[in-house]
Amino acid sequence: MPDARKPQAMTMRRVRDAVERALNWQDLVQVAKASIAVVVTWLLARHLLALPQPFLAPYAAMFLFESTVYRSLQAARQQIGAVGAGVLLGGVAHELIALPTAAIGVVVPVGLLLGRWRHFGSSGIWVAVTALLVIIQGTVNEPELLVDRLLEIALGAVVGLTINMLVFPPIYLRRPREATAGLARELSVLLRGIAASLREIDSPDLAAKWEDDARTVENHVRHAHQAQQWSDESARLNLRRRGERKNVVDRWQPAATALRRAWPHLRELTEAAYVITHEHAPFTTPDEDLRGEFADVLDHVADAAAEMGMHDGSSDDAQDLLRRADDGLRALEKRVDGHHGPIQTAAGLASLLLPTRKAIAELRGVPTVERPAQPQPNGYRWT
Repeated sequence: MPDARKPQAMTMRRVRDAVERALNWQDLVQVAKASIAVVVTWLLARHLLALPQPFLAPYAAMFLFESTVYRSLQAARQQIGAVGAGVLLGGVAHELIALPTAAIGVVVPVGLLLGRWRHFGSSGIWVAVTALLVIIQGTVNEPELLVDRLLEIALGAVVGLTINMLVFPPIYLRRPREATAGLARELSVLLRGIAASLREIDSPDLAAKWEDDARTVENHVRHAHQAQQWSDESARLNLRRRGERKNVVDRWQPAATALRRAWPHLRELTEAAYVITHEHAPFTTPDEDLRGEFADVLDHVADAAAEMGMHDGSSDDAQDLLRRADDGLRALEKRVDGHHGPIQTAAGLASLLLPTRKAIAELRGVPTVERPAQPQPNGYRWT
């Protein structure tokens, strides 16, 4: 009898995966930390330091909770600088312009222009806002209140930055793993699709499918690059899980880099394969044996890419598959070199071989791709 619990278990797994995707644990931790920082800053500003406008301190603390420690530090620097510039601007305008209304009309445009300085970043708007508040509230008449404004913002920045840096500082290790696995999986699907199309040249539906697969791979390449950048930034100034971070870098970064570097060549291969399988191709379609041998090469590369993206994959197995693909490719290159048939047939096959050669070199980690030797009378030769 079939086990009735299997569909239920599968449904529960899907629900759990959906919840995990919707509620990122790291985001929940950041929300909790921001709440703690706001409460702590309010207590310090209101009850310990008895600042006249304590709401500015927790306000600053909340807005400093960025996605990474590095961004939090940048935000703190920008916000303190912008508020300091606003206080200074308000004080200078008060000294030079007697009428408050006229002073307001000056500090707003000047503050907005100063706030566009790139070193203020997204906090640039606070140059004008702070200067405006300083004049409206009459803070410039009491110099000690100007110091309080700076102290309130600085307190919020210090508390927010300290909590974000020391209490479970955010680090993103899962994204590179998932992005690399997704890229490897989709790249493998694409290569197997091209191989199937070459074996069954009269099946246009297969070619149409791997054109869609190629667009999917393009998206995964961008996603993998962004995930790697995000992970690298989250590690800057981060004291947390250095050992695990090193393991992730050692395991996934070489694979992600190799797959991304191989993609431009595999995209060129995709375009060449589309031309070969097209009804009005400018080249003569290679015969069935040649297409079959090249399809075998693509299958080896697809298996290697899949191995590189698996959590328990083996780099040795991937390299072995790439060596087998390389051997098959060299055999085909010799056949092209010795080809005595129509030049269109040799040109068509060569258009597939060269980008594949470059892609294999990138996947194997070869720093440079060997350049083709001088063109031979019968075709092309790669050394």
